[in-house]
Amino acid sequence: MKTKLLFLFFINSIFFYSCEKSSLTPEDDFQKLLSEQCGTVVKATVRYNLCGVGLWGSYVLELEDGTIVQPWSAANEEVATFKPEKDSKVYVSFEERQRDSRYDNIIRCKAMGEYETRISKVVNIKCIVAAGKENCTINATVRHNLCGFGLWGDLVLELENGEVVQPWSAKDESIAKMKLLPNQKVKVALTEVPRDDKYKDIFVCLALGPYTEKLKKAVRVDCITLVGEPIDEKIYTKTVEVVDFGCAATGVWDGIQFKTQEGEHLQPWIVGDKVKANEVKLSANQKVTITFLQVPYDDRYKDVQVCPTFAPLPTAKAVKILDLVVVRD
Repeated sequence: MKTKLLFLFFINSIFFYSCEKSSLTPEDDFQKLLSEQCGTVVKATVRYNLCGVGLWGSYVLELEDGTIVQPWSAANEEVATFKPEKDSKVYVSFEERQRDSRYDNIIRCKAMGEYETRISKVVNIKCIVAAGKENCTINATVRHNLCGFGLWGDLVLELENGEVVQPWSAKDESIAKMKLLPNQKVKVALTEVPRDDKYKDIFVCLALGPYTEKLKKAVRVDCITLVGEPIDEKIYTKTVEVVDFGCAATGVWDGIQFKTQEGEHLQPWIVGDKVKANEVKLSANQKVTITFLQVPYDDRYKDVQVCPTFAPLPTAKAVKILDLVVVRD
């Protein structure tokens, strides 16, 4: 009897351990990460100021000492496209600036917002990070795994240590609804979980995806933020070869990428004023000379459906094309 009880205890212990392990995320990296990303920051609360106008429309920031500041401009596109949420906490770095006429043509209602009279300064936002992301520090890359299934269909996460994990569930609905693209860089917090039968009715193809054999763990995604590649802000001019991945990639010209002489792949993500994207006709193996700078991946193509591939696409840097000239033979 004693032996049987010990055996049952052993089995139950294994079951409990396999159901949910402790978080894979480091607990104390966030402040260091924040400092590297933003420099000196202050904590603030996002407030909604009815009929206000500024960088994010009617949203202002209330600092911990009660000061209200009006975000007016952004240091980069990532800040400009930040999605504020009423009463949410953020870490922010900013510098005071003067009001200008950029919002003069915006039609606004005539009511006096709750925070209007308390705005003490307008500011240029240099960096902003949502609070609650303190444990969101694991670097990962989104990968496409043909015929796979999970939280985001056939997308998996390749961690910086080379481990590949299968997102299986999400801590909240906003994470589950995220639209991700292959090769996007992200920071995540993960908890290992068992695979249950939630996807048992999903029909999948029978091919073996390029990452299937590497998948050892299913995970719950507790936090995820999109990040761009490190941007050096230099402008380059190179003669490159056109590579066409068809419906397996997406960008300015759908599946068109550029391959440099060094073998690096570039994904045209946006174009400058000089380039008329609709007038550019490109085909595989063409040689073109491009002037470009690197930009972070964002969600502008999130609604584009990408078709599956049997092998992973090469990692490509997102670039802004400032000029493009076809090389004539």
